[in-house]
Amino acid sequence: IPSQEILQEVLAQYQGTMLLVSHDRYLIDALGTQIWDIDPENKLLRVFRGTYSEYRAHVEAERLQGEAHPRPDGVGQRTRMEARPSPEERRRQARLQEVEDRVTRLEEQLGTIAIRLENPPRDPLLVQHLGEDYVQIQDEINALLAEWEQLHA
Repeated sequence: IPSQEILQEVLAQYQGTMLLVSHDRYLIDALGTQIWDIDPENKLLRVFRGTYSEYRAHVEAERLQGEAHPRPDGVGQRTRMEARPSPEERRRQARLQEVEDRVTRLEEQLGTIAIRLENPPRDPLLVQHLGEDYVQIQDEINALLAEWEQLHA
């Protein structure tokens, strides 16, 4: 528990953007400001702005509302229809894939730089350049993640 509290404190002080994947509901509730709920069966990503507790309350309210107003014979239920995507949708999906691929490559570069910074070279100028590269790549990732979010909206 003490190490978890220290981790939570350190992460809470971090000023940048982070993607936290965890089964620890308390940690997510303490740090999360946006919840991404992935439904692989229906191939859906649900984005909720708020804490995990707020998200759970929202989901429960939706469930109760659905039970309170059942529809006969499935009227009004969402169905998934297979259709050929429009050219605009194909462009959006292609850009989405480009953004995801670029983020992956940049994250790999960040990892390489982080490893080099763990055992920094003796040359302070080289260390400075590595730090600058790290910040530049992180900024680009943040911009791409913002674009990714807009493409999903």
